[in-house]
Amino acid sequence: MCGWLAKFSCVICLFSIGTAIVPESVMAGTDLQVIPEMGPYIDIWDDADNNTNPVVAYNPHHDEYLVVWTTMQDQFSTDIWGRRLRGDGSPVPNGWFNIDNEAGKNLINPAVTYNSQTDQYLVVYNIDLAVDNMDIWGKIVNWNGVLSSRLYLDTSPQKQMDPAVVYNPLENQYLLGYSDWQSLSTVNLKLQTLNQFGGAVNSASVVSPTNEFRGTPALAHITVDNHYLVIYGYEGSFIPRILGKSFSTTLGSLSPEYNYTDDGSGGMNPKIGCSQQDCLVTWNGLSGAGIKGRHIAHDGSSLGPSGGFEIATPVQNIIHTASAVSVFQPWGYLITWDQFLSTSADQGDIYGSTIRFEENHPSGDGFPIDNRLYNEGLSSLACNLTGKCLLVNNHNPVQYPAGDLGISGRLIFSNQNFIPLIIN
Repeated sequence: MCGWLAKFSCVICLFSIGTAIVPESVMAGTDLQVIPEMGPYIDIWDDADNNTNPVVAYNPHHDEYLVVWTTMQDQFSTDIWGRRLRGDGSPVPNGWFNIDNEAGKNLINPAVTYNSQTDQYLVVYNIDLAVDNMDIWGKIVNWNGVLSSRLYLDTSPQKQMDPAVVYNPLENQYLLGYSDWQSLSTVNLKLQTLNQFGGAVNSASVVSPTNEFRGTPALAHITVDNHYLVIYGYEGSFIPRILGKSFSTTLGSLSPEYNYTDDGSGGMNPKIGCSQQDCLVTWNGLSGAGIKGRHIAHDGSSLGPSGGFEIATPVQNIIHTASAVSVFQPWGYLITWDQFLSTSADQGDIYGSTIRFEENHPSGDGFPIDNRLYNEGLSSLACNLTGKCLLVNNHNPVQYPAGDLGISGRLIFSNQNFIPLIIN
């Protein structure tokens, strides 16, 4: 029975009549390598200017993705743009639009999340006002591209940067996190909850002592008991680390500060994805040496081996960075990352790997997602609940220094399916 289609594997499930559920624990027990199926490359945006830093969110109500990126308008200004794509990757007609611009200023570092109750997105981003002054702005974007007024989310002195945002459907609120500079040598992690309109509700800080940095956050909402996980980078008197804490929806601290790089290897640029049973944190090694991951519990405590496990092995002259992670139903997690040849200004690719639930190693070797000629990088990932993901990234189709960066994408599917056998 199991040999009649190479893409299918069989699981016998003993449930009551009419039930056809394959639990995550069954997926974790399989020995099959997970090799995703990928669609053709998608040209999301390509013009005569540089387009960079794409991010993406999925809208299940309309089976759409919203891709957001920055476009260099001229030597003095960078704008935030967006484009709607259907679930099959095709562009929505007339579905591209400017989200925000400010003459003579750079709007950069966008992040986006989807609100399932209002059928809207929250887009947050930096405005670069001066060498030592950056603020956090935002816009509510309706599912069809209609925009709200600009939100001035943090206009404090110094620099507020590296914004991240996640939606909490149980409270109909957003959590915003970012690096909050106190001085040239001290950076705190700042958190704010926002209502559905983007208005401030509660705030908190993870305070750094003098000459320490806590920032570059990655955020998750845990629906099981309605709290937040906040993962962030640390630099200071020790080797750079990946740390984390859990917070209530009112931003009261629920846990101590956990160190996920407790083997001393260090790490930078964390990301997080969460399933019903645990979360997976990913990061790149120091100086871009490899990609590592670690399972953590919903309360933020560490699981698995000390310091995590290797997802992409360090290789001489290869720089690994910009990891992304998402639950990849029904198997486990999909992890993607950029890798660049350090001896070339023009050779960068996007690779990926899969990790089954509860396993502390990748499922087989990594695989290329976008390894076309010349420069691909700065990737971001969004997946739905049925194992379909959209990866977006920069792409320059011609040899450096000619050409400019466009926004490309590719759909990734889990191509191995379980056919439950119901036994009465």
